[in-house]
Amino acid sequence: MQIFKKEIYMPNPILIQIPPYYAIYGTLGAAVIAACASLTSAYVSFKTKDREFRNDYYKKIIDKRLSAYQKVEGIIFQLSKTTSFTILKNGKPFGTGVICNIFQNHQDFIDFLASLKDCLSHSVWLSHDFINELGHLHENIINSTEMFGSNPDAALTEEQLAQMGTAFFDKVDGARLNMEILIRQEIMEIQDVKKFFSSLLPK
Repeated sequence: MQIFKKEIYMPNPILIQIPPYYAIYGTLGAAVIAACASLTSAYVSFKTKDREFRNDYYKKIIDKRLSAYQKVEGIIFQLSKTTSFTILKNGKPFGTGVICNIFQNHQDFIDFLASLKDCLSHSVWLSHDFINELGHLHENIINSTEMFGSNPDAALTEEQLAQMGTAFFDKVDGARLNMEILIRQEIMEIQDVKKFFSSLLPK
């Protein structure tokens, strides 16, 4: 039996050659992707640091404002203490009155003025309403000393202080009430630093 072998013709394989500029494009593409990733990472890092810086800055502003409000609280506390006293006329009891304790004696009066001036020196961290209220209070206190043609640092007798305290009690106590309302309202919004900055701009 004779076996026939059939030869199968196989063409030569085609070799596909990749142009050299394809490799260059691939390298450039990888470089561009890497650059974009690097820029994105840098941008995210920048925004994160910017947010951290802003938060730290706002925290410092809030701390300054809280410190100023604490001084205001001291003023309110001093004005909230009152004393009843007997009004004398020609050395005889004429009636009774109420005065703030800051008018009890000259030292208390001077100490209060020092506290008020210290509070005013930090008024940049307070609202315009608070600055106006503190300014009017200081003006009324100064005006009260002019009843006797005296300056605030001059020694005043207890009788003179009592007269001053009586004459200006309504104004002084009104200022205390207004500041109590303001401090409650503004403490609730103290975290809104942007609103505080906006309020400082001229209207």
